[in-house]
Amino acid sequence: MSSLNLLFSLVYLIIFNEIPPFLEFIQSKMSAKNNYYLDYKSFLSGVVASWTSILVSQPLDIIKVRMQNTGSSTILTISSLIKREGFFAFWKAASAPLVGSTITSSLSLGINENFKKIFKNPSDPTESLKIWQHALCGSISGISKSIFACPFEHVAVKIQVQGQLGSREDHYYKNPRDCFISIYKNYGVKGLYRGFNVCLSRDIFGYGLFFAAYQMAGKKIFGGDSIDTHQLPLWQIIICGGLAGVVYWIGIFGFDIVKTKIQADSFTNPRYKGVADCIKITLQKGGLSGFTKGWLPALLRAFPSNAAYMAGFEVTMKFLAREDK
Repeated sequence: MSSLNLLFSLVYLIIFNEIPPFLEFIQSKMSAKNNYYLDYKSFLSGVVASWTSILVSQPLDIIKVRMQNTGSSTILTISSLIKREGFFAFWKAASAPLVGSTITSSLSLGINENFKKIFKNPSDPTESLKIWQHALCGSISGISKSIFACPFEHVAVKIQVQGQLGSREDHYYKNPRDCFISIYKNYGVKGLYRGFNVCLSRDIFGYGLFFAAYQMAGKKIFGGDSIDTHQLPLWQIIICGGLAGVVYWIGIFGFDIVKTKIQADSFTNPRYKGVADCIKITLQKGGLSGFTKGWLPALLRAFPSNAAYMAGFEVTMKFLAREDK
């Protein structure tokens, strides 16, 4: 099934099968809390979180993408990048993930926070949610993230691997904007959403895992079961965010490898027929180790990137006078 067909199928299922009972559930939860309202502060805080994360993570992200598509070692990739393209190439194509991340971080963190309010016990709003509830809220936010992030991630990958794929290279893109317009002009929305099925699977699973790990780290390492992580001191929030990021990347790295390969693949001379074919060829060529290319920079990136991500979010929420103290 193509990415576009999967998207349409998902929308169809949501509209005709899932939304009515889901809205009934949400309505019942909200009616039990006549003081429920949309928390806009979490959406604004998500914007700041995206900026702090991109600043820290972009250099390691481009190393990861290059390694996944060229098979080079970490040291060789870094030295080649600096020698051929200069130091600032580490932030190459940063505008695409910055724009995409600003939107998706705002949505995912905002939706996660608002669903947490829905699941709060109306008789005791100070009671902490269970870990599975945090995971469920995270997975719901992951759906919104994948829908908006997939085109931007696709553009970023295309720019990052330019000049690295030989005969399977698409034509040269001047910048992320040119890449976006060119793909849309030649291949439409379907082209922009290439790899969406893997992106969606990654984010549903990954965001549930991330927010569950974030709360577990706070509860089990620092605060106890009655404490939510946002109530901890900043240095502990930084550690929890970093650990959650590491857990997230360990859990979704295989998804990310396949997504990156499919999005980097040529439109005119593709190597892979689809997700299953990509997995098959990767296994044939490199065995299970083929799914670990770029593992080191991804994990090195995971801790500081997500530490900055959650620190930026929680500090901004505190500045905006967070209400669920």
